[in-house]
Amino acid sequence: MAQDPPALGDRALSKVVEIGIATQLDRSEQINVDIRTTPANFLQGKVNSVEISGKGLVVKQDLRVETIQLNTERVSINPLRAMFGNIELTHPTDAEARIILTEADINHAFGCSYIQTKLRGLKMDLEGKPVTIDIQQATLDLPGENKFIIAATFSIREEN
Repeated sequence: MAQDPPALGDRALSKVVEIGIATQLDRSEQINVDIRTTPANFLQGKVNSVEISGKGLVVKQDLRVETIQLNTERVSINPLRAMFGNIELTHPTDAEARIILTEADINHAFGCSYIQTKLRGLKMDLEGKPVTIDIQQATLDLPGENKFIIAATFSIREEN
């Protein structure tokens, strides 16, 4: 069953939030926001539904998402923050998200400085001994059939 077209207020609010979200990104090929609410509900921080979709979204200079789709129903938000693209939930809500990363996006991310800092100093237990692992280089291969292969070069530092 198709939804009614958004009202003028919904379109205006959606556009403001869309622009706010876009300012938080380094780049984006496409971003769309569809918020459904009434003016009275919005002033109280109540939204009937939110749909956000995007393509080619980049954050932290190098972290790219091919596509993202987020859908929620009955959301309670901070309306002032939403006007600036910062959607802050004031109550728990159910949401459905679909995020697609390409093999190239993931491999590019492995080389970016933000991810590199996250791949250093990983604490693990190896044969009963605490060790720290620093990943120097990693690549991902998606051969198909719901399989993936990660090849990594890393160093192990024993504790003490």
